[in-house]
Amino acid sequence: QSLGAPVAKAGSVAAAAPGGSVAGSAPVAAPYYFARSVQAAWDNHFEAFGKQDLDKIMLDYDDTSIAKVYNNKDGSKSEFVGKVQIRNMFTDLFADLSNLDTLKAPVVDVDEAGKTVFLVWECPGCGYHTATDTFVFGPDNKIKRQNIVVTKGTPEKSKKPKKKKSYSIC
Repeated sequence: QSLGAPVAKAGSVAAAAPGGSVAGSAPVAAPYYFARSVQAAWDNHFEAFGKQDLDKIMLDYDDTSIAKVYNNKDGSKSEFVGKVQIRNMFTDLFADLSNLDTLKAPVVDVDEAGKTVFLVWECPGCGYHTATDTFVFGPDNKIKRQNIVVTKGTPEKSKKPKKKKSYSIC
């Protein structure tokens, strides 16, 4: 599944996000937003991630949200609490994801009854060789906890076909 151009289901959220923003731009006041289900919140999040739309993605968090990130490659662990810190986390992530050509999400499991989403993704061209996210949603369908494990290292270079050697016969 590609994250670049997902389509949200019609009627999945009460109101659409504004035109949004690109990574690093100032937030734009959003109209009233209420996801009616985990699936609706996920559709918003997935689309916003693929478009790197900070304002839209932040609609799924509140000031009680906590995101934890662990990098298998270097053992670093970070915690982001509340909308300001989580927005900064996404600002940095979107800057890292400068080329989405290799972005894939082979596993997206939405569990409406359990109010969770399990996501496996990768973007090896930007150094994200593997990543898993577990999202836990509250009664208001906001993301309350997000646990992320990545293996982030050196970006893979695009694999160009090797030039064939040519020989000339004299």
